[in-house]
Amino acid sequence: MSTINLIHISDMHYSGSAEDNRRLEALIKDINNQTSTASTYICFSGDLTKTGSEEQFDALLDNFFLEIENYAKIYTCAGNHDAVSYTHLTLPTIY
Repeated sequence: MSTINLIHISDMHYSGSAEDNRRLEALIKDINNQTSTASTYICFSGDLTKTGSEEQFDALLDNFFLEIENYAKIYTCAGNHDAVSYTHLTLPTIY
């Protein structure tokens, strides 16, 4: 039987600040360590961004999602903070 990892992340409230980017770097390292030995699925449930602005989503895409898409299958669900701009994203390889 093969091993899978399921990583659940909720309420990131990413704003694009330097502190948020440092946290993302640490999270990417943790995800990379977890994904080296098993198939990995990451579920983001709600409030990926702080205000739902396109700028926050674009930065989150560039600084995080594009960094981890090679490691894992990604599933997202928008939260109330995300509802403003969530539909503008075009993520062909991210589910």
